[in-house]
Amino acid sequence: MTSPDTGGDREKVVTKLTSTLRQDLKIRAALHGLSMQDAVEAGITAWR
Repeated sequence: MTSPDTGGDREKVVTKLTSTLRQDLKIRAALHGLSMQDAVEAGITAWR
């Protein structure tokens, strides 16, 4: 059983990225009109 995602948990994922990955994520998310947290969530969902 998994616990529901919270905004705080999503923020933790982004802050634990290296600065290079965070910068790449910021650019790619902006290109697609997403927030960084939404982009991370979409990536994790696609990975599963």
